[in-house]
Amino acid sequence: MRQFIALSAVAAMLYGAYPVSAVPLYGQCELISPLGFHYSLTFACVRRCKHWLAYYRPPQSHYRLCVGYQLHWFDDVRCRQYLCVFESLLLTGDRTCSTLILRLIVGFQCLAGSGGGTPTTTSKPVTTTTTKPATTTTNAGSSTLPSSFKWSSSGPLISPKSDSHNIAGIKDPSIVYYNGAYHVFASTATAAGYNLVYLTFTDFSQANSATFHYLDATPIGSGYRAAPQVFYFAPKSTWYLIYQNGNAAYSTNSDITNPSGWSAPKTFYSGTPSIITQNIGSGYWVDMWVICDSENCHLFSSDDNGHLYRSQTSISNFPSGMSQPVIAKSDSSNNLFEASNVYKVGNTYLLIVECIGSDGRRYFRSWTSNSLSGTWNNLAASQSNPFAGAANVVFSGSAWTKDISHGEAIRTNVDQTMSISGCGIRYLYQGIDPNASGDYNSLPWRLGLLTQTNC
Repeated sequence: MRQFIALSAVAAMLYGAYPVSAVPLYGQCELISPLGFHYSLTFACVRRCKHWLAYYRPPQSHYRLCVGYQLHWFDDVRCRQYLCVFESLLLTGDRTCSTLILRLIVGFQCLAGSGGGTPTTTSKPVTTTTTKPATTTTNAGSSTLPSSFKWSSSGPLISPKSDSHNIAGIKDPSIVYYNGAYHVFASTATAAGYNLVYLTFTDFSQANSATFHYLDATPIGSGYRAAPQVFYFAPKSTWYLIYQNGNAAYSTNSDITNPSGWSAPKTFYSGTPSIITQNIGSGYWVDMWVICDSENCHLFSSDDNGHLYRSQTSISNFPSGMSQPVIAKSDSSNNLFEASNVYKVGNTYLLIVECIGSDGRRYFRSWTSNSLSGTWNNLAASQSNPFAGAANVVFSGSAWTKDISHGEAIRTNVDQTMSISGCGIRYLYQGIDPNASGDYNSLPWRLGLLTQTNC
């Protein structure tokens, strides 16, 4: 009880207490604190943290606030009683928002005369001292996928910097939108090999000027590291960075914004599993990807030789106990090359894999399944009808790349379920000047953004 009172007092001090009649902005709903204080949430948070908190006023009085990390839309008009998560924030000296160790699960209440109808009674709120990202396994957008896709592409948004690292290309991006900012992890390529970089920005217009935090200077270390995937593993309240280092590797961090916080590499296996060495031919074991369902976490990987592998361990054991891989899908090497992504869209799983077309250019094929361990059925799975490729990507002006290569969909749900909407997908990918040539590791790959246009 003492903790409950103290936390509520902190909230009152930060946001101020307002009488029921005082609603200076969007006076449709009020926040009711655990001790009965009335806060005008929109007014307080917009004033103190306006660059972080978004709020919306849809047509016909469907009022809703973007609170904490998730959008919570009222299904009914007139501010029906509802619960949502609110992360207390404070505006710091550098004009960015920092999370405090306070979370309130609160209710909304209609105000007589401002929303229509009789005020409802809120459920008893609860408190917690965690600062976990808000995660969900559902999406605000479409839970279905089209049978074909159309995209528009930006120009190059993130390019190699001229600095002491002297990288030739930036590749293989992983991206989440979390706490008001985009967080990008990518491979850095030089003639000598690969490592990783992290950058963050609030708008893509700022992306190319964002500071590069090279992860070879962190406990992740120097040497071969490439093809990252980042996600928040909610069961352990920990960020995971999956990548290849000759094995299937991972590092962990309690704070995605702290590049130095990543742990030293650990691997899922003691060496290359035998099924991979038996099938890899002249390829490479690459591009590890983790996705979890309600019971297990699944590790997908490729061999540049037409095989997609899958292994699994229980959520409670993750990251330990990964099973020996099985072949989840196979084809010719060019038709199932590398860079697999697997997402949850409603009750369906979407698999995309980078392929090499008849013209030598990269594109993505796609499949769906009702289970991560099930059969994958064709969706948009040809060079003429790809998930994404030269056949269905439109550029403003001349195309800066003919290759739509290794990337990742922007996720606002950052957890291990890899959940996205089937409509309005934005996909950060690597492309290259069509006239570039030379040693593969020295090619000038850059990052651009696809936006789905056919939904």
